[in-house]
Amino acid sequence: LLLALYLFVTGSYRAQFFAFLLGLGSLELMVVYPALASLYTLLWDRPNFRRTLPLYAVSLAFIFLHFTIAPAPKTGPYAIQVDARIAKTLASYTEMAVGPERLAHFQWDWPKWFQPAGTAAMAVLILLCIATSWRTGLFGLGWYLALLAPVIVLPDHIMDYLLVGPAVGMAFILAGPLSARRRWAGALAVACYLAVCLPASWKVMTWNLERSHISRDLVLGVVNYNRQHPGKTLLLTGMDTDQFLAGFADLPFEVHGMFNVFLLQGAEKNIHDGGNLAPLFVMPDSKARPLLSQGRAVVLDVTG
Repeated sequence: LLLALYLFVTGSYRAQFFAFLLGLGSLELMVVYPALASLYTLLWDRPNFRRTLPLYAVSLAFIFLHFTIAPAPKTGPYAIQVDARIAKTLASYTEMAVGPERLAHFQWDWPKWFQPAGTAAMAVLILLCIATSWRTGLFGLGWYLALLAPVIVLPDHIMDYLLVGPAVGMAFILAGPLSARRRWAGALAVACYLAVCLPASWKVMTWNLERSHISRDLVLGVVNYNRQHPGKTLLLTGMDTDQFLAGFADLPFEVHGMFNVFLLQGAEKNIHDGGNLAPLFVMPDSKARPLLSQGRAVVLDVTG
């Protein structure tokens, strides 16, 4: 996205087109690029607006091809829902993007007013940045909304990693006043943003590090047992939700060439995952008992 826009701004229109095509091969969100290019021309370079029109044909063709080959599911987290929940989903992403919600997620013992007050304060500062830099702020806002547009129709799949692209628009907004006359507004907004987001980022990183240790202990423990006792079907019990979500659900044993690891029937009752994936890994008693009686399977307690 950034490379294609840079090439467009510098007049390398053919190279921009190829960057756009390569982007489509990387991530479907690239379909919004024509809107970003058009917005740029409307704000700064209107004579070249017509150069953005052919890009829409490519995006439309890609969308048609995508949904022809892989039709959108009717149910589940990836089901497209165009209804009143769009506004609520957009609000949820914006709460995450401006920062305080992420920090409050970990500082759960802080006063309840912190999150709404902090979110409101950041929203005011962001609006102030848009007002002071104007065109840059509007472009950043357009970028933010455009990159969120394809995902706000998925109200059952709100994920923080989907903010990577939209966050670039937030960066435009915060940077706008720093290059304008009223730098104090941008400096204040950036200072507040970093004061909230840096501690939150540290918390997120620490949390993921601890989860990686949970996954490491579980996976390597089972892998080492399998190496010492080859040829057995391994039925795991005692697994908790953290162990399941930290690694087991992502099929880590297949990386080690192991396709013999399952959950013992009943073990899924201790696992509470939103996607209800745990039952998919259970080997029914009707299959497990004969293997156990023949000595071809073993039950491993992975508690702790």
